[in-house]
Amino acid sequence: MQEFRELLSGISDAYSALLIMQPHVPLDDNDQMRLIEAKANSVRIIRDRIFVAKDIEPGETSNRWLFAMHRYEKTLNAQDFHDEYGAIRDEIIQKAIRCAPRSTVQRLMFWKD
Repeated sequence: MQEFRELLSGISDAYSALLIMQPHVPLDDNDQMRLIEAKANSVRIIRDRIFVAKDIEPGETSNRWLFAMHRYEKTLNAQDFHDEYGAIRDEIIQKAIRCAPRSTVQRLMFWKD
């Protein structure tokens, strides 16, 4: 479950950082650096954590997220970016729910690690 939390946190951080971009408003150096770091971190987390979460296809999710970020940077269409972020987030949450242990014994074994 920790992998799912880190995965959601990584894409959420990048999502928030990208939303500072506005049409015809240049980013200052601090915002530009924050944006670069958040994007790189989100991709790293997807690639690192996704292999632990066996139910998520690493290439597909990574490519969808990279494409969503790239498209937003080009178009600044916040609604499209929000929709794709929401779809990826919801997919990760649903897969995390399916991976959650169901029985008492499963939960004890799961949290023991």
